[in-house]
Amino acid sequence: MLGWTPSTYDGHNVLYTLLGTRNGKRGEVNVGGYSNPVLDALTDKIGVETDQAKRNGMIRQAIDIMQQDLPTLPLHQQVIVWAAKTNIELVQPADNLFPYRFVKVK
Repeated sequence: MLGWTPSTYDGHNVLYTLLGTRNGKRGEVNVGGYSNPVLDALTDKIGVETDQAKRNGMIRQAIDIMQQDLPTLPLHQQVIVWAAKTNIELVQPADNLFPYRFVKVK
């Protein structure tokens, strides 16, 4: 079982590191040995695309490939439970860290 939350919150990290074909750089945590040259090429393009709309479209294409191939089976999604008083406004990122800069007391 492997837990993975990239600090960048970016889909490219998962595509490159977990699902990319192992080649000494890409796929360093691809323990299942999954390989798809089309996904690899798309991942390389995502990594350098600066147009956000184009990049999001390519990430969507990558997700479609993953849904077709099923290279991994997610078994567990960590639930993050937080509570705060009504006078506290906060943003809780998905990495389960608690950065105080996102907390406001009304």
